[in-house]
Amino acid sequence: MSSIVYDKLNDNLQLLGFGAREEYYDAFVEMAADARRLAISSSRFWALVLGPLYRLLAFAFRRSSPHVKRAAALAWEWQKSQSNEFIALEIVGAVALLLLYLLKRHIARRRYLPRLVSYVEGKKRRLKARYDAALAKVYNFNATLASVLPHFVYFSCCYLLWRLARPAVSYLADDTYAIPILSTFYPVFGSVAVLQRRALMLEGQAPDGSLTPPQSSTPSSSASGKPSSGTPSSTPGSLKPAGLGFASPLTSPTAMLRVGGGKRRSSSASAAPSKSSDPASASADAAFAAEELSSDVNAAVQYWVVFGVVTATYTFLSYVPVVGSYTESLHALSSPLKLFFFLWLHLPMDATELLYRYLCPLALQFADKTTGKRRRRRKRR
Repeated sequence: MSSIVYDKLNDNLQLLGFGAREEYYDAFVEMAADARRLAISSSRFWALVLGPLYRLLAFAFRRSSPHVKRAAALAWEWQKSQSNEFIALEIVGAVALLLLYLLKRHIARRRYLPRLVSYVEGKKRRLKARYDAALAKVYNFNATLASVLPHFVYFSCCYLLWRLARPAVSYLADDTYAIPILSTFYPVFGSVAVLQRRALMLEGQAPDGSLTPPQSSTPSSSASGKPSSGTPSSTPGSLKPAGLGFASPLTSPTAMLRVGGGKRRSSSASAAPSKSSDPASASADAAFAAEELSSDVNAAVQYWVVFGVVTATYTFLSYVPVVGSYTESLHALSSPLKLFFFLWLHLPMDATELLYRYLCPLALQFADKTTGKRRRRRKRR
């Protein structure tokens, strides 16, 4: 009876797609044999791989263990010979290192530093927004007062700092390299970087390695600061230079207060175009990079013109009999003035552009007069 039921059940299972019992048994036996062969082959492979490595490590351990034991004994003897104060100092140092490591890991997990940076950046943005709003109000009242007010506030703060912390200011000006760094080294490195970027741009390759379309023709000025032909001349009314030439005046009050130059731009040009695969966006990115590079080149040229004029004037006055002795007697005051002056040139108040607009025409006029006198003397001869 049971065999009949089993045969019927087996037939029904075969109709559903199941195999016979013998097929399952043969498949299981074959799988076990394959697993046995796999285990044997894998164990032989790892024995061939790890055997030489184990023998090499054992040989190194046998050779180095006497030296390690001797070094540990010498270190223990040296540690026993130290005083209690030195041992306590070592323990305190080890505990301090452990606490610093735990504190660093805790700060990294809690993200205190990014939160602090974001908080400071938010405060800076709010303070700048209030400053721009106050400056815009002053500009609506009087444009000249608004253009002079930031520089007046800066030099007032410098005077208060010099009166309240005169030893610190004198130390920075006389006993450190602050003045050479601000006046020469930092501008030299910045100018070299700008020239390298300009060379890459002229070769048709952006600093990040991507190809850029050729830069459109823009008005340019020579290294002496004299605009080329076809470029409107620089006047106090035209407040914004674009690239190496001077563009039309800006209409925004806060933008008009920024007397061109450097990396200060209007709000419409301050945000870089977003990167996209669209050709229009790529051309916009290339145009923005070209504009930024032209502004940086313009700022570098303006700084070196101002630096040359100011340095030459100071050197000339130091050789004048009366003025030279007076400047030598005021050496304690001249060093802080140099420090504050060169710091003023690097602050985002466009001081370099302001001085460039007034000093460059005078320097060019003096150079033209000197050149004309030399030519007349040569003709007379």
